[in-house]
Amino acid sequence: MRSTLKSCTALAAAGLLAVQPAFAQVAALGAGEGQVNIVAWAGYIERGETDKAFDWVTKFEEATGCKVNVKTANTSDEMVALMN
Repeated sequence: MRSTLKSCTALAAAGLLAVQPAFAQVAALGAGEGQVNIVAWAGYIERGETDKAFDWVTKFEEATGCKVNVKTANTSDEMVALMN
């Protein structure tokens, strides 16, 4: 029983390792759209309003030229409504 289980496990693992993705890896990015819209829980996307030490949004905008538009939600229902 154990040898059968080991054999089946080995065959399954070998089969998983042999599978290759059907798509090519991205080598370059196209032109950006200039902005990104994010819906997040309050406190997750920081622009430094609550704590100056946690301001990744401004640095991201400066580094990429991409404007970050943030909408925050307090409940799951609010989050779904903001995504529509």
